[in-house]
Amino acid sequence: KDLEIDILGYVGSRPISLKGFVRNPGPEAWLKFEIDVEDLPLDEAFYAACNDSLKATLNSMNLGGLVDGHVTIERAPGPGQKMRPTLTGWLKNGTMAFESFPYRVNELSGRLDFDGQDWSFTELQGVHRDANLNAEGSYVTSTGLPGELNLTVTTENAAIAESLRQSMPPNLQELWEEFSPSGTISRSVTKAYWRKGQPARITLPELTVTN
Repeated sequence: KDLEIDILGYVGSRPISLKGFVRNPGPEAWLKFEIDVEDLPLDEAFYAACNDSLKATLNSMNLGGLVDGHVTIERAPGPGQKMRPTLTGWLKNGTMAFESFPYRVNELSGRLDFDGQDWSFTELQGVHRDANLNAEGSYVTSTGLPGELNLTVTTENAAIAESLRQSMPPNLQELWEEFSPSGTISRSVTKAYWRKGQPARITLPELTVTN
């Protein structure tokens, strides 16, 4: 007998809804569940529920905040089919400080998507003091290689301050000390690449400074 599911529950004090169905119950069943949650915190409990690969990525980004999320879990009809999760989420009131470039971003918002294998981060916006930052990136596992994180951060109106110097990798800190820059970065583009189990690679392909 087919099943219809419509449940309202709570994660802590936050409501979560689960709707879905099971068609032709048994080894060839077709299942589909839709889950909606608001203000889900990216906290220790959330991290603990993630697989090791995703947990390592989130730890490398030091990503925090609240997420409004829509999750779909589906198993196609037929024998031997596997459950496939997908997610679309909207981050709000977030923070981020990439492990190898810990220039802390506050008031972070943006979109998170998961297609069952790979993550994408788009429309990310935040601030660091008076600076405005935009970012986008991806975390890819579908290639069969260890997970790969690519992140591009565009910064505008950033004061050249000690917090910026300290966030840079050692080679850029040495360059900083040699030139002793001052003023304001009107625009910069920072690219970060990280593969699980390897050091991160940080490059600065664009930098415009004004007095």
